Amino acid sequence: TNSSKEMMSFSDFPFPKDTPPYLPYHRVFTYLQDYAEHFDLKRHIRFGTQVSLVQKTEDFEQSGRWEVRTVQTGRDDDTDVGETEIFDAVMVCNGVFARPYVPDVPGMSDFAGVTMHSQQYRTNEQF
Repeated sequence: TNSSKEMMSFSDFPFPKDTPPYLPYHRVFTYLQDYAEHFDLKRHIRFGTQVSLVQKTEDFEQSGRWEVRTVQTGRDDDTDVGETEIFDAVMVCNGVFARPYVPDVPGMSDFAGVTMHSQQYRTNEQF
């Protein structure tokens, strides 16, 4: 990672004292999992769920609430189960620890140049 443990730790859950200043990704991953377990957050996380829509509710001006539609993905029965819920707030959280998504673009396999996700880019030398 390119951030120090001091910059990326949660104030209520510091890294162990013997943690090096800069961490490899697997240590950050473990830290985040430990945090979620310590504060019992996993029960609030919906793994295998795709957000398909976020929009203001009809009464947004009065309520400030949001309508969120989700679809469970990766089900064994190959069906998509959708759900709509109303929330007081919405946060969009993604970052360098997310799995990169590379869409299937027609004709990409015929392209002779270099294709990569921005997460793979490190230097301009190959260009």
